[in-house]
Amino acid sequence: MLNKEALRQTGTYEQCYRISKELNIDELAVFVILSSTPHQATLEKYGYHQTEKAGVYQSANVLADDLTLILLNQLPPEEYNAFVKLFASRKKEQRVALSVLNEGIVQKLSSRVTNFIQGIVNILFPEEEIEMEQLVITPEYVMDLGERLMKKYVEQLPIKERLAGLSTEDVLRLYKPEEILLAYKPEERLAGLQPEECLAGLTREEIETYLQKLDSSNDMTET
Repeated sequence: MLNKEALRQTGTYEQCYRISKELNIDELAVFVILSSTPHQATLEKYGYHQTEKAGVYQSANVLADDLTLILLNQLPPEEYNAFVKLFASRKKEQRVALSVLNEGIVQKLSSRVTNFIQGIVNILFPEEEIEMEQLVITPEYVMDLGERLMKKYVEQLPIKERLAGLSTEDVLRLYKPEEILLAYKPEERLAGLQPEECLAGLTREEIETYLQKLDSSNDMTET
């Protein structure tokens, strides 16, 4: 579905990946693939217009102009589109894609694709023995698979890289305060705070105990 959340999430994934790979912004192309075709009003809302290629849309909105939109129902039934068009929402488009595959492509690539998907399943579900014959590949399954893979990838990034590009609201929604603070040194956590703000939450006894330790440390240094 084309909405603000989908575009924001894609942009976050793109930035996390680009930073982790130390890529410039023009070294990575990002595509949003939709199985269902959005209403024209929705496309216009986010500034999308069709390019010279059928099914491929670009946005004039500065916040989405680097996110190319691909509508599976509108892609031409070429060999290089056949696999992905299987997940188009319209049955007619699915049948067209299947007929293209049956003309010879599947004989050349099906084993490689099968092995690839089987490997992904084994990574995601190491505790389960799932054979390809048991899998029902649907658009929902592929979307869930993609989300799981991206989640695993993002979890491996340092938290500072995960936070890059997120709004304050997203950060607070996704992470607990203590998780965020662990990524920073004590002096970084206190940067920008007033003295009284740094002491907020401490009891008088805790403050006095710290001052005594500080005095003791200073005395040892002078000696």
